[in-house]
Amino acid sequence: MGRLIKMEWDCPFCGTKGISGPLRECPNCGQPMGKDLKYHLPGDVKSNYVSDEEAVHINRNPHWRCNFCDSYNSDNDSVCVSCGAPRTNESKNYFEIQKEKVAETKTSVYDTDSHYSDTNTAPSSSPKSNASKKLHSTLASRFNFQIIIIVLLSILGFSGLVYALIPKEKTMQVTALSWERSINIDRLQTVDESGWSLPSGARLHYTQEEISGYDQVVDHYETKTRTVSEEVLDGYEEVVTGYRDLGNGYAEEITSQIPIYRTEYYEEEYEEPVYISVPVYDTKYYYEIDKWIYERSVKTSGTTDTPYWGKVTLADDERTGSKTEEYYVTGFIKEKEKTYTFSFEDWSNINIGDEIKFNEALGYGTLIKEDS
Repeated sequence: MGRLIKMEWDCPFCGTKGISGPLRECPNCGQPMGKDLKYHLPGDVKSNYVSDEEAVHINRNPHWRCNFCDSYNSDNDSVCVSCGAPRTNESKNYFEIQKEKVAETKTSVYDTDSHYSDTNTAPSSSPKSNASKKLHSTLASRFNFQIIIIVLLSILGFSGLVYALIPKEKTMQVTALSWERSINIDRLQTVDESGWSLPSGARLHYTQEEISGYDQVVDHYETKTRTVSEEVLDGYEEVVTGYRDLGNGYAEEITSQIPIYRTEYYEEEYEEPVYISVPVYDTKYYYEIDKWIYERSVKTSGTTDTPYWGKVTLADDERTGSKTEEYYVTGFIKEKEKTYTFSFEDWSNINIGDEIKFNEALGYGTLIKEDS
C-alpha cells in the first residue's frame, strides 16, 4: 500500500476552504461534513503526508452518510456522531454518493434539453436559446472574417513572391546588329586505340591479358581488443504516478516500480579481417579504327542584314560537320549599352534605331555583354 496524504474539503455553510480531511466538523462554523462533501488534494501534497506510525491506525474504508441528518461518519462508527441514528444497509458510502451526483447531473442536463427533441428547434421565447443563437452567430461571423483575412493575406503574399521572381520586361534602343556563322570540317583519320571489347569496324592488331581491376579478398584475421558497454539492471525505484481518493479524508499514493540500470564496461576480443587487393585479369584489344575528327572551321561574320554561310571546299577525306550561328543585338537599356543574342527569326525583324521590348527569362534574348 502507498503512503497516505491528508486531503481537504470546503465547508458549504460558511465558505471556509482547505479544511483538513480528517476533521469532521468545520473549524470555523462547527458544521459537520454534509451531503455536498467533495474531497480534493491539497496544494502542498508533501506537507500533508501521514507518518507511518499514524497510518497503521487509520481505517482505509470510505465514510458513510447518515440517512437522517446527511452527515458523514467514519467506517469505524456504527451510529451517526451527529444525530445518533444507526448505520443501516441503506446507508451509502462516500463513493456511492459521488456516483449518484454524477448521474443526477447527467439527468438534469438531459431534462433541460428534452423539450427540444421532437422538433429539434428551441422555442423563440427562450432567452437562453436566443443568447446561444446570438453567440453562435457572432462566433461564426468572427471565424468567417478571420478566414477571409487569411485568404487575402495568402493571395497577396503569393502574388508578391511571383512578382519578385518574374524578371521585368526590358526596353532597348537598338544601335547595332551583327552575326556569326561557322561550319566545322571533319577529316577521316585512322587512329590506334585499345579497350576491353572490339568495336565494329575496328581492325585488330593483337590482344593480351591485362589487369582490368582489383578484388578485395580476405587474407587473414587479426585478434584485437575493444571496450564495449552493457546496461545492467541495478534495481528498481518506486515513483509516485498518482493518488487514489479513499473517500475518508485521506488519499493513497499510486506508485510504480521503474527499473534502474547501470553501465558496465569490459574488454572483449574480436577477429578483424585483413584484406588484400587481388588483380582481376581480362582480355584487352589493341586495334586501329577510322574516325571523323574535327579538322578546321569555315567562319563568316558581319553587320549586314543578310547573313550567309561560308564557301566550303572539301578534300576527298573530309566532310562537313556541325554548324553554329549566333545573332547579336546591341543597344542601350537605361543608359547602359548591352549586347544580347536572339534567334534568327527575331533578329531578322529588328532594325537599327528600333525600340524593342523583350523578357530575357522567357527566351527572347540572352545577355552576353554589358558595357559599363
